[in-house]
Amino acid sequence: MRILAFSFFGILACEPVDETFRDETPQEQLSWIDTVITQDGRYQLDLSRDPEPPQLGPFSLDIGIGILNDNPCFSGAALLNAKVGLVGEAAEGGQSGVFEVEAVEQGGGAYLANWSFAQLGYWEIVIEVGAGEDTDSAVIGLVVED
Repeated sequence: MRILAFSFFGILACEPVDETFRDETPQEQLSWIDTVITQDGRYQLDLSRDPEPPQLGPFSLDIGIGILNDNPCFSGAALLNAKVGLVGEAAEGGQSGVFEVEAVEQGGGAYLANWSFAQLGYWEIVIEVGAGEDTDSAVIGLVVED
């Protein structure tokens, strides 16, 4: 199961993504949300993007990562020294419709990923967070405009 980082008419959507999602959900109804909980609930990802809205060319995604668990001493603490990888795929596919990057730690639980969009349209991006053997992921969607 994946978690999608969009809301429908202002309501947070944490629905499983399946192959029919793109066909059933008009992209005009999707809107960006800034906070996503990973699939297994281990991490909270606070996201900000540049440029806003996404366009062809250079793109940056700032990711703040907080730990979520039952221990009140650690829940909400910044995740340090993690491996954060992103894999993106455009709905239309094609060779220019795929990327894979590693985010660079900026300190204090902040990570920065940079890449270039070479294709317009809807993109599905998997963010995988790994701290030792503790790995979790989330899926977000972006619409790249001209």
